[in-house]
Amino acid sequence: MLKLEMGYPVGDEELEILKRFKNRDPLTEVEPVVQAADIVKLREEVKEVEITEDLLKYITKLAVASRENEKLRLGISPRGSLAIMKASLAYAYIQGRNYVLPDDIKYLFPY
Repeated sequence: MLKLEMGYPVGDEELEILKRFKNRDPLTEVEPVVQAADIVKLREEVKEVEITEDLLKYITKLAVASRENEKLRLGISPRGSLAIMKASLAYAYIQGRNYVLPDDIKYLFPY
């Protein structure tokens, strides 16, 4: 749903990665940080976050503007609008709020 860039290791970080995993596979050491039931619970809680009709219209206007922008080859689809809405709901929840702010949408929109 979002495009995130983590960047590359800097300085000696990459060297340390090579040393640490010379004889080990990092994927064999991955452990879950949350259980599936916890994710289901969080998703249900995010559904309780409020978003006003004005903010839904704002998302719609952004999507339409992206489709009409001559500098963009391809604008945001309705599925993209849904993704922005859902990301905004989740972001508000993570921020400890039960409502979406316009700034949440502005923050997430470039991603």
